[in-house]
Amino acid sequence: MKILFIYSVESLLSIEKPLYNQSFIQFGISHISSYLKQFNHDTKLLILSRSFGNKNYDIVRKKIENFKPEIIGFTSVATECKFISNISKFIKLHSPEIFLIIGGPHATLNPEEVPKDSFDAICISEGEIPILELANIL
Repeated sequence: MKILFIYSVESLLSIEKPLYNQSFIQFGISHISSYLKQFNHDTKLLILSRSFGNKNYDIVRKKIENFKPEIIGFTSVATECKFISNISKFIKLHSPEIFLIIGGPHATLNPEEVPKDSFDAICISEGEIPILELANIL
């Protein structure tokens, strides 16, 4: 199964090379991605930034067209949750067949604050086993 992971950072200088150094690597997604690859799932990462404005929607659309994911997993801290929710709503509108799940710090600590109409599921706590089960079921 093809699984795309999306997270956002406050500002980036480059769309083509968003990770300047190791401090930008999102450990949770990296761990889940490597775990899924052990079970022959194909994963990709997309990093967005509010600083790109409406370009984010073109970036997402192109990534979906090229990779054709069946699941998109988001992670978010509280300050990025609204932005990530807007991206998710865009995907739901244009690619409703893709299963959308959010996890990460904000969803785990404040699941009641995650907009329910933006995602198909919320992952609370560690996500490796739940997303593997989801991928296997779907």
